[in-house]
Amino acid sequence: MVLKRRITPTTVHLKEQLTVFGSLDAWTGQDDEELDPRKGYGKNGYQALECDEDEELPPVKRFFNHLKDTDSEYFNLLIGMVIVFNAAVIGFETEFGRGNFIFLEHFFNGVFFFEMTMRLNQTRLEYFCEPWNLFDFTLVCTGTLDLWILPIFTGASGSVHGVTSLRLLRLVRLLRLLRVLRIVRLFRMFGQLNVVLLAFVKAFEVVVVVSMFTILLNYVLAILLTQLAGQEAAMWGDDEALILEWFGTIEASMRTLFYVMTLSGWEHVCMTLVRVLPPIPVFFGFVTYIMITSYSMVSLITGIITESIAASHQDQKARRRNQIENDRIAIVTELTEFLTELLEDEMSTDGFVDAETLKNTLKGDQELFSKLTAIQICMNDKTMASLLDSMSQQGEVKVNVGYFVDKLCHQTGDAKALNVVECKNVAMEAKSAALGVRERMDRLEDHIQSMDSKLDRLLHVHKK
Repeated sequence: MVLKRRITPTTVHLKEQLTVFGSLDAWTGQDDEELDPRKGYGKNGYQALECDEDEELPPVKRFFNHLKDTDSEYFNLLIGMVIVFNAAVIGFETEFGRGNFIFLEHFFNGVFFFEMTMRLNQTRLEYFCEPWNLFDFTLVCTGTLDLWILPIFTGASGSVHGVTSLRLLRLVRLLRLLRVLRIVRLFRMFGQLNVVLLAFVKAFEVVVVVSMFTILLNYVLAILLTQLAGQEAAMWGDDEALILEWFGTIEASMRTLFYVMTLSGWEHVCMTLVRVLPPIPVFFGFVTYIMITSYSMVSLITGIITESIAASHQDQKARRRNQIENDRIAIVTELTEFLTELLEDEMSTDGFVDAETLKNTLKGDQELFSKLTAIQICMNDKTMASLLDSMSQQGEVKVNVGYFVDKLCHQTGDAKALNVVECKNVAMEAKSAALGVRERMDRLEDHIQSMDSKLDRLLHVHKK
């Protein structure tokens, strides 16, 4: 595509772009409508290599390839569905007894044990560095102890070698109660639930402060109401018992104020008080109290939690981007070392290798394609070959292995307008350096021509 010259965009327009290629569109004038989403991995300007749907893996095989990665959405979704089903079975066990569902408990524990094994195999000792993994490990161990180990030592008689195993049976009961904690794992498997949980954790400090303010306000008002109404309950005649129940002590007054704060029966309390106390101050006081505690406080807490949810969502996206970038760096390093070692005989000293050799080396490498998918890059044999052809001019020129790996693993990714400015600055510096080299070459050419002229004159004089 021929790039068209357009007026330099504003800084605001550049900052609106989400990717490097989106920011480049602001300079080149390429519109989003010109791009077919099926022809690109990224949006806003990068035209990726086309994927041939006939050559893609079958959906079932592609799904199982995703399941090999314990960090993939498919794997976590599958485990999340198992946890939901397990939670339903625990409810049925509580209602109808455990004996009818014991075989499902063995199935669930086997699935969770297999999940833990896969995560351990993928992350090795780093598995124990994450709190969620330690929580999963504890639940699997307790479930294994309850279902597969303790039954060996205790039976239906509840004894071990003739000794009463009351403590052991209590331990079994405790382990069975811990199964309910498996439901908490849903916060890990489903990202949106995790975002809400993190938001509550972040907002908890402010919620505690607001709650303390409410308690202090209730305490001050409770003292006032106990003195005005509770200690003067006889003034209400037939309603004396109600007044003593509501405001007889500070504890009762605080309890009543809490009921009023939840809008539970406040009108009955208010109408009873106004039989003796001045109606307008009492009514105005109740309305003000409800506005402060029921509406203002709830709105404040709602706003804080909403802001925390937005912040937690952004943090989660940032962590995901950092994880993808770390995986990208690991893949670049691993693939570069692998190709350098494998193509050592065919590779030149400066890192160049024949494009066809590189094609044959990477052809059918499903493990590599799965790793690229993990960093949001969709590739297959055809697109890999097309990428190499675009770099080698249809195989007539060798390609640099390092540049190929770097380009392969950076076909998607977020960037800011700042990155485009940096690229522009590097390009301008390179252009300036090239112009300087060209000027020096021109001066050198003029110098050589002058030397040739002098040499010709000297030769002419010598011949005479």
